[in-house]
Amino acid sequence: MMNYLLFLLIGLHSLECPPDTTEYEGECVPSSCLFDGTLCGGHGTCDDYGVCNCDEGYSPTHSGCQPKACVDGTLLCNGHGKCSEQSNGRYKCDCDTGYELYNSAYYCVPEICITGSWLCNDHGICIIDDQDGPYCKCDDTTEGDQCEICAKRGVLIDDVCVYDECVTTYPDGTQDECGGAGLCMSYDWSYICRCDPFDSITLGPFTCISNDCVSDNLSEGVCSRHGYCKARQCICDEGYSGKLCEITTLDCEEDETLVNGVCYPTACLTNYTESDVVLCSGIGTCNFRRKECKCPTEYAGDQCEMCSSGATRVDGACVDNACITDEPDGSISVCNGHGKCVQSESGSVRCRCSKGYGQLDTLTCVSRHCISTNSIVCGHHGVCVNDACQCDDGFSGEYCEDYDNCPANQQYVLGYCVPDVCVTTYSDGQKAICGGYGHCVEKEDGPTCECIKDGRFINGACVSEKCITDTSNDTVCSNNGQCKGGICDCKSGYKPHTCA
Repeated sequence: MMNYLLFLLIGLHSLECPPDTTEYEGECVPSSCLFDGTLCGGHGTCDDYGVCNCDEGYSPTHSGCQPKACVDGTLLCNGHGKCSEQSNGRYKCDCDTGYELYNSAYYCVPEICITGSWLCNDHGICIIDDQDGPYCKCDDTTEGDQCEICAKRGVLIDDVCVYDECVTTYPDGTQDECGGAGLCMSYDWSYICRCDPFDSITLGPFTCISNDCVSDNLSEGVCSRHGYCKARQCICDEGYSGKLCEITTLDCEEDETLVNGVCYPTACLTNYTESDVVLCSGIGTCNFRRKECKCPTEYAGDQCEMCSSGATRVDGACVDNACITDEPDGSISVCNGHGKCVQSESGSVRCRCSKGYGQLDTLTCVSRHCISTNSIVCGHHGVCVNDACQCDDGFSGEYCEDYDNCPANQQYVLGYCVPDVCVTTYSDGQKAICGGYGHCVEKEDGPTCECIKDGRFINGACVSEKCITDTSNDTVCSNNGQCKGGICDCKSGYKPHTCA
């Protein structure tokens, strides 16, 4: 009897688990599936590959299976909060002290980086530094804790800090961004003016001139060389007039009216005073040779006083019907209520979107919070409501970019279910296929990455030769950054390109 009891005691303590596994409730399970003593966080099962298959409504994270509403990529509450169930049965993140939810139920952001509806006043990125604490890393035009003031190279124009080389200073002392006909953009570690491709021309890297200030014959110069272009119109030198400063003041003819020393075609004069002249209702342009008004396509009448058949009056202005949006409540708006309808010289119309809204196509303005880097609204798997994506069933993430129904051992990346071995996950949670520098192909022994011609397969990802800073030991980005799409993305404080 003693021998039998001894055998039972030995048997009860004889479970020896293989490497990388741990005893859990009398069984050996992969250690990668245990989180704080629970299997998959208590909401999933562990497969033979050591991967948690989460229950419906939960997603895998570094903390096990957690409610989807609190998960961004593989991070729970962006790594700075806890997920809690609300009284309505839904989940959201309770952020750590010093952090707040930003435009979602799962994105905890340092309070110091939040400025209204933007991060770092839309002029920087929020850096979470475990040593120095979170801070805003401002662009070259701003400075301050929240990038709220213009830096030495920034000039304040219309409440926006503009890079000084992109600033146009007019003879009257006023200033504008890129001549009022373009936007100052960061390009290759510098800045250039990106001129409006529909109604402006480019004169050098920092000068945009509106088409309204030049004739079809460009050799005649800007404003016929008798003035300068400001706010998309010519400001003429003394003694000159006309849309392009092409008219010299002369004695008036019978069908002209002299106003302040200038002869105007009477047919074009809508109203005038000693200090102001209104031609063609202030809408069209006066053809001084034909002595008649030339109206925009949206307007009609001798003095452009009414809408044309292809336009509708909205808030006092005639708008091309192509830019009119029918709202769900039966009302109408222009460019979804977030832009202006403009016309190019070719006669085509498009929407010029307001700040904070992107141009999905020529006639649609959508909140930038709903447009991913590949210019797709909510990943084609949701709709934009109140500056945020409402995702279709089965999709989640800020841009509905996450798909929850991929087969086992695959992840949803850039619209595809991709084998785990081909997925590159960066420190910021972003994902790419084969490091963004290769393709995932199926071989006889399973899927693998096939790199672009000058790429090399290092540490599970395709790496461009430009990112390899020491070929003797395959050092990538001096070990101070990551190679993303063939370019080094360096940590704060390190030089670009090499991260040295």
